[in-house]
Amino acid sequence: MTPKELKQELVAAGFQVYRSEPTQLQLAVRVRENLIMDSGVWVVFDPEQPLRSSETQFGVRCVFRSQQSDHVADGEEQAFARARDLARALEPTGYVERETRVVTVENPSLPGQVLDTWREVVVEKLALGWEELLAELEAALRTTKIA
Repeated sequence: MTPKELKQELVAAGFQVYRSEPTQLQLAVRVRENLIMDSGVWVVFDPEQPLRSSETQFGVRCVFRSQQSDHVADGEEQAFARARDLARALEPTGYVERETRVVTVENPSLPGQVLDTWREVVVEKLALGWEELLAELEAALRTTKIA
């Protein structure tokens, strides 16, 4: 399947796609009628597999974060702990932590000026069929991802 084919199927199922990459699609969340934003939810797939096959498996990746601007007094460990506390909501359903990362948000008008620093925890659930994927995406989109 191509990212375009998967995107079309997800849109037909009622989801909005924010960004496409060769092996994953990032979903969007509509904040207002004219504004969509990154939802922190990704669909992971193997482009070598057919879209509609009983053997085709997908994954869901969620990014939880703590923003330094919201918790100025937090150190790095406290910030990651805040993000992990949010991620724990998905642990009972089979999500596992894959990585942590520090993201520096720069001012697009003034390169080099840091606006914020995010501490992110990435969790993932793999080996989902199509119907399981749709249910997991709905649940993941409802989960709070920013501490």
